[in-house]
Amino acid sequence: MKRAKSGGCRPASATEKKARIKKVLLPYLLITPFLAAFILFFLYPAGYSLYLSFFKYKGYGEAKFVGIDNYVSLLNYRVFYSCRRLFRWLQRLLYSVFCLQPNLVRLISYLEQKSAGLKTVLLYDGR
Repeated sequence: MKRAKSGGCRPASATEKKARIKKVLLPYLLITPFLAAFILFFLYPAGYSLYLSFFKYKGYGEAKFVGIDNYVSLLNYRVFYSCRRLFRWLQRLLYSVFCLQPNLVRLISYLEQKSAGLKTVLLYDGR
């Protein structure tokens, strides 16, 4: 009979097993409150709203199933399209403010570091 080398796999002690379990479980334990709140305050209301969108329901009384008629009537409603234009304009404005302008500031500061003359050309106001 041959004996296994002493440097091979040895059984882990009880404290090492507990430490390994803590190391593996700790991230899941820390994220559990977030997941519970996310499900309770976002996923459940969003799913319930989607479910109710297939019903004619005033918030009280009996809910009557109408299928996709709510969505069809929304697409036939003229005000919906004017609101879409407003939201498209708002989306472009927000994109401009939060995406384009900071990038322009970064570009100008980068060019400022590279060339003082180019900065003068870009920011020249004609005075």
